[in-house]
Amino acid sequence: MKKAIVLILTITGLLIAAAITGCGQSYESANAEIQLDPAAVPEHLRPALPMAKQFGFADGGFRGDALDRASPSELAELMRVVRNYGDDIDRWLDSFPPEADMTEEAAAMMYMLLAYEELGL
Repeated sequence: MKKAIVLILTITGLLIAAAITGCGQSYESANAEIQLDPAAVPEHLRPALPMAKQFGFADGGFRGDALDRASPSELAELMRVVRNYGDDIDRWLDSFPPEADMTEEAAAMMYMLLAYEELGL
């Protein structure tokens, strides 16, 4: 009986700890921002960089966290940026040779577009 009580208390403690810490999500994921070099992005696409920094995470969990934390005005800005620059970003991404590694900036732009798609709008 004592072992069962100890086990129940241990499991309860672990569940409480997981809830308090965000189910295993790190503090860094809640405050992560991508560092991008504007010089590595075509000048006409640079207005999209703030949204790429905020939402352009390769990790779907980080990207989802960023979308969950975003205010309505930030989500509206993401939608505006993708609608205004999305086609040009796609053309830029298509300009990379298939065998070449994508730059951090290009990857962030690609994942920003994915974040927009994940909104389901």
